[in-house]
Amino acid sequence: MSALITKEKRVILTCGEALMDVFLRQGGGLARPAVFAMGGSPFNVAVALARQGVKAGFFGGLSGDAFGQMLRGILDAEGIDHTLSPPLPFKTTLAIVSRDTIGQPSYDFRGHEGADIMFGASHVPETLPDAYRAIVLSSYPMVVEPVRHAMLAIAQLAARDRLVSIDVNYRPALVGSSLLWAERFAPYEPLATIVKASEEDIALAYEGQRTPDAAAAHWLARGAALVLITRGADGASAYTAGGSLHAAAPRVAVVDTVGAGDCFHAGFLAALDRLGALSRDGIETLSAVNLQACLIRAIAAASLNVTREGTNPPTAAAIDAALALQDTGMPS
Repeated sequence: MSALITKEKRVILTCGEALMDVFLRQGGGLARPAVFAMGGSPFNVAVALARQGVKAGFFGGLSGDAFGQMLRGILDAEGIDHTLSPPLPFKTTLAIVSRDTIGQPSYDFRGHEGADIMFGASHVPETLPDAYRAIVLSSYPMVVEPVRHAMLAIAQLAARDRLVSIDVNYRPALVGSSLLWAERFAPYEPLATIVKASEEDIALAYEGQRTPDAAAAHWLARGAALVLITRGADGASAYTAGGSLHAAAPRVAVVDTVGAGDCFHAGFLAALDRLGALSRDGIETLSAVNLQACLIRAIAAASLNVTREGTNPPTAAAIDAALALQDTGMPS
């Protein structure tokens, strides 16, 4: 059974894809072993939120095939509601993951008309339960056919009175041209309370024509209350109408960076939730000290994840312990 939601619970609903990441390994002879890991950016964010003690829900295309059943099994095990995501008669998309020498991933998607893509506007509820106080949107479902219509519709529904946090998470292999991405991403911009992007997202999506600072200024002008830009080993920056601030990242032994942005996103939202600031008003009245603390906690969550293969989000206790080690000056 999927986790049930009651009115007393404050839930963050993550919206987008759930799929299988396939990690290829070296082998002998004709054999090449592979590791299958459940993932997809919004799926990862939901798991990361749940592990930090935040109630989470998932809204997106889940297949009825064996991989889809595995994905639902993880959602159930983590206590994540998926009642808005009925099983679809399409296959689960596979993402073949390869990594460079510093652990930076690239993706080759295999899934023509996969369940993640074929999730349509008909699945969007007329109203959202009061418990859903924030929604998260991420990656290619925002801009590819036909799923983009479902994602835009739920963003428009939520933006009336709830926090909307959007992660660019640009995937050129699925999106196509950057001009098409910009055209389809533009309607989300005035709906967003938070926009998150990596430096790499911005460089790819704007083909080097817009700096991270310029991108942040653009999104703030379009209506965002907060822009978050991750900078890999250099930490992350937060931008508001009142200015910007930066937080450094701890030095860690990187295995790979798969899911790092998702763990950062979840870590930041969980930190906001702890402060009771999971709203536009909460963000706009957040002190610089508390904003910096949220940024540091989000970076800590991402830093723990990159020390493991694939996406394996840390718990709130693990993040607390890592921050305590940083405070004492001991290596983490």
